[in-house]
Amino acid sequence: MKTILKFLTILKFLVVAFMAIFGFGFNNILGLTTAWAAGDGMGSPEIVRNPTVPIEIFKMGRQEVFRHLLLSVREIRIEITGRSVVTQDYDNVYYISHDELENHGYKFNGSFSDLSEVISSYEYHVKVILMANGRYDVSMKIRYIDSEGNTALLGNSWLAVDSGKGGDLFSNAQPWVYMPENVNVSFPGNDQYRLKWFSGRYDNVQPIEFWTWADKEGSMMMAHHMPTSKLGYGYLSVSGPNGKLSVINLSNGGYEVEPADLFVLMDKSLSPMLVVIDNPKTGMVWNVGAKAYQIGNGIYGRVPMLEVVNVSTTINESVVFSVQVGESEKKIYPFSVKVISIDDGKAVFLEQGDNGRWHLQLEKSGRYHIMIDYGDQIIDWSAGPALG
Repeated sequence: MKTILKFLTILKFLVVAFMAIFGFGFNNILGLTTAWAAGDGMGSPEIVRNPTVPIEIFKMGRQEVFRHLLLSVREIRIEITGRSVVTQDYDNVYYISHDELENHGYKFNGSFSDLSEVISSYEYHVKVILMANGRYDVSMKIRYIDSEGNTALLGNSWLAVDSGKGGDLFSNAQPWVYMPENVNVSFPGNDQYRLKWFSGRYDNVQPIEFWTWADKEGSMMMAHHMPTSKLGYGYLSVSGPNGKLSVINLSNGGYEVEPADLFVLMDKSLSPMLVVIDNPKTGMVWNVGAKAYQIGNGIYGRVPMLEVVNVSTTINESVVFSVQVGESEKKIYPFSVKVISIDDGKAVFLEQGDNGRWHLQLEKSGRYHIMIDYGDQIIDWSAGPALG
């Protein structure tokens, strides 16, 4: 395969040289010009895969991970693209192999400067046309590839195109190199781990959970698609074999944090939709928790259901279930009141009296749900204009 690539490279060089010597070519036929930057090489399909970073390096932060990825670079793929580029995709891609990096003196020691020097020693060119706005739209994309074919680093550069002698165009590329969006984090051995990243701050950033899976050789466990945006930020809890839990402070050099045990004692539950009335008495205010406010032309509020428990004496009285609107004297009366026994699910008859009164009868030791319906006189405050 390498022999074929070398043959194609030589053939391509001979064709370009022949066109240059005899002064004709596609430039004159199509009215195109050639953009020259700085490399030369052959193309390969773009398959982007996450690189692998050991957990011991990942937990140490962004700089350690970046250096690890730099050290893993073995090949480079460069593509010149953009809406102005008319060259076929295969001819837009340049590939610098492991051997070529080595032949140019690169020691595979993670030197960013040495890598940049190798890239700048090549010549790159494509054919472009001027866009309708009078400008060229051309950019460069770079993939730094490790020995497994994974994308260790990414680079890009927008190319400002200038006119040169003889009608050719020139551009100086200064790529911006960064880590990929995600990496795979490896764990030694064959034990499965469960990971949870969380910010550890009072914010709206949601936790992210991961499982580890065995790699294809079965030599290690891998957590896939760990965001590099979380490097040096937040905490990573790791649940390992036998239930062992460790918490890593990613923002503090990867040191472990000793979590404390919290024992939760459950108290009675509360709800805005229900109010519990414990041991009711004759003459008490029944419609507790009901509130209403005037906002514009509407009345907004909430009327919770009542749960009556521990009835120590029989209740037999006339009750008003009105709701006061704010601090005003205005009151709203219900359209209906329904009482249901909690124990047998049967409805308890309520007789409606005058002036918004209801005759309430509750048996000793009974338990009841009381539902009060005001219809559309009160709009639930979740639909109020103040809450959108």
